Amino acid sequence: MQKISGESNRIYIRPITQDDTDLIVEWRNREDVREHFFFRERFTKAMHEKWLTEKVMTGMVDQFIVCLKDGDRPIGSSYLRDIDREAGSAEYGIFIGEADARGIGLGYDILCATMDHAIDKLGLKLVRARAISTNLASIHIFEKYGFVRDELIRNVTCSDANMVDMVMLSYRVTKD
Repeated sequence: MQKISGESNRIYIRPITQDDTDLIVEWRNREDVREHFFFRERFTKAMHEKWLTEKVMTGMVDQFIVCLKDGDRPIGSSYLRDIDREAGSAEYGIFIGEADARGIGLGYDILCATMDHAIDKLGLKLVRARAISTNLASIHIFEKYGFVRDELIRNVTCSDANMVDMVMLSYRVTKD
């Protein structure tokens, strides 16, 4: 069990590897996962491998596999993308690929674990997030952590041509 800073009593996060490709592709192609993304096209192995090579391996993205401690079972992924080390900022993203792991409060645990990494390991001062406005569970989790709503962008076109409203949020690290 390889861990990154940040875990809860129920989950831990570990760095994504090439070996996780098939699982990521399977999760990202589930309709109940895709509906929460702005990019909704069928996800391929080649697309994920390009992401790993061009984004993760170059340090522009820190991506993790989220595992339940009970049974060491992968259930989803979180990531910090568009990392700007000079500005100390990034964008947070998450998806829970396993349906039985949704709706039981793990999203907040995952956010906390990833934010621990963002703040303690990367030294980020600003983390942004975005959510489709109807994804009230995600918005609630962000606000519970301390993210604030910055903007509502209406009629954003998803890759499948559906229009959604997007909520932009941000978390600024403050010194005590």
